[in-house]
Amino acid sequence: DWQRLDGVASLTGSSEEILRGTAIADGPHRVVLVGASIDLRRLADRDDGAVWWSDDGTSWHRADLAGAAMTGPGAQELRAVDAVDDRGGFTAGGSDGDRAAVWTSPDGRSWHAANQLPQGRGPGATVSALASSPTGRQWAAGTVAGTPRLWTSADGRTWAAVAMPAMARAALGAVQGVTLAAGARQLLMVVQGAAGSLAAVTTL
Repeated sequence: DWQRLDGVASLTGSSEEILRGTAIADGPHRVVLVGASIDLRRLADRDDGAVWWSDDGTSWHRADLAGAAMTGPGAQELRAVDAVDDRGGFTAGGSDGDRAAVWTSPDGRSWHAANQLPQGRGPGATVSALASSPTGRQWAAGTVAGTPRLWTSADGRTWAAVAMPAMARAALGAVQGVTLAAGARQLLMVVQGAAGSLAAVTTL
């Protein structure tokens, strides 16, 4: 059964701001929604990241992102979020200008930028998918200059580039996005291109 939530002030745009939600994750204590906002009074600054949190899925609060490097000049946008541990932590991913970027939070309310992703800078760079295994290992995937990228981290703050699996990427055409899923023993990745998609799985 579903109930549509209308008139939630924190989720509603205004004559000065457009809001966009992109991804959602359910942690042990909290639900987190991420996306972007556009301040119509300063269009030259482009998008800012936006985060909302809820303890019951009905009442939503907008996170204070001061100091999180998700706002200000240049385009910041969140495209993925993952609940990463049983203590209530979250990781979010997206773009910060021409960089694929990751942010971490211990509770879904306060956020901090992670270290820069290796090989994560270039045209159209973004993180489009996040996954975590029961062991605590985290994975991020996205695209940089039309090329799929994969990163891994033990703590969500420091990331290392991972060699992509052998794929007939030429058959995909222009890469449009990457999706991830992680289990206790396997990591599944799907690369979507203009001409089709390819999947790869690896044992963890």
